[in-house]
Amino acid sequence: MICLKSLIIAKPLVLNKNQLGKIITAIEEKNLKIIGSKEMLLDVCNYKKRLAKETDPTKRKVLEEQLRVPCILIAVEGNEAISAGKELAQAFGELLHVSSSQEIAKYELNRFFKKQELMSFEKVLDWV
Repeated sequence: MICLKSLIIAKPLVLNKNQLGKIITAIEEKNLKIIGSKEMLLDVCNYKKRLAKETDPTKRKVLEEQLRVPCILIAVEGNEAISAGKELAQAFGELLHVSSSQEIAKYELNRFFKKQELMSFEKVLDWV
């Protein structure tokens, strides 16, 4: 089988709800290797757009706070990286963005990671 790469973005709510560990565990349970990760401030939930329209001061404050919480970008590799990512997105609902195709994954990985930041490797236990 061909080994595919994909991007999983854990949205800010993941950190606010203390769900990152569960997501990492789920990634590993799907037999995906994490080949790169980083924190980045991104507006993947369109908070700025929603903030511009929001008039309620309490909701505005929540949106403003969400813009200060980073996303976690996770580059993964595995035979079923795209389909496994989609399954994770279904399991975790609005908490994740995942690459929808191999073409999109390639674009997204190139956008967010430098080549030297992706560390493809063979698991020691695979050959021991």
